[in-house]
Amino acid sequence: MKPLYFLSFTFLLFVLLAFQLPTSAQAVADPPSIPVYKTTGAITLDGQLLEGDWIKATSTPHLMFQMGGVPSGNSNTPTDGAVVKPPYTDMSTCYVSFLRNGYDLYIALKSNDAQVCQFDWEGDGMFMKIKNASGANEYEIKNYVGSNPEFVFETNAPSGVTEGVGYPLPGTTIFDSTDVDPGYTAETVIHLDQLGFTNPLATVTLMIVIFDPDNYNSGSQDPWGPNGNFYKQWWGSEWGSAYRELVMVDVTVPVELTSFTAQYVGSTTLLNWTTATELNNLGFDVQRSTEG
Repeated sequence: MKPLYFLSFTFLLFVLLAFQLPTSAQAVADPPSIPVYKTTGAITLDGQLLEGDWIKATSTPHLMFQMGGVPSGNSNTPTDGAVVKPPYTDMSTCYVSFLRNGYDLYIALKSNDAQVCQFDWEGDGMFMKIKNASGANEYEIKNYVGSNPEFVFETNAPSGVTEGVGYPLPGTTIFDSTDVDPGYTAETVIHLDQLGFTNPLATVTLMIVIFDPDNYNSGSQDPWGPNGNFYKQWWGSEWGSAYRELVMVDVTVPVELTSFTAQYVGSTTLLNWTTATELNNLGFDVQRSTEG
């Protein structure tokens, strides 16, 4: 869909100047915090990340877990990592993105891991800890591959606090080192009001670990045997000695433009734009960043 609008040249100049101002910080290694934007609609918790908001979330700050990864664009790299069982030669990447809808915090994983499996209890996926509103209590959340060839969701948080789903991409065979998997996606929601938060724009304290075992053929296989290798990375800390923050912002996840042109026609200006997934795109707000 390509909307056409005529605007005054003065307004066009203001729009173009606004677009030239910086709107986000450059990605860094181990950011102390990451902003979390609002969704434009509901999120279906199925692990598949099919909503347009998840596509647009890639244009906002997120985390990129990859051994030796370098910060780029909006992809921030985590705090540190460790090869638990060498040799680890896999160069797969797991992107971790965040969205919010009211008091619901959504966390998405998107990985191109070629060997989806499990090392000991640590399967491909996410292990994290989150603190409640007072900071007095913390809870574990795990959305990862279990001993059976499937994703499992585990937590010690009270009932109703969190849910999650993992999804092997079509063609992925868990615990089969003879093939090349396309990877997996996963989705977790945390109901922040159930953790005592009374402000949807509160700052959330947590740590995140991404597990990446490779070349294991069953959940009962000896993790230290002749087969398999294992690497993990964390944002904050490995087990909870240090934390990072998610900062909820009262801004909707940005629309992803695939094209934007402007043509001066007489005393007016013709704007023509195309969006990647947004259908409600007949207009826009001009926003100016105050950040340097």
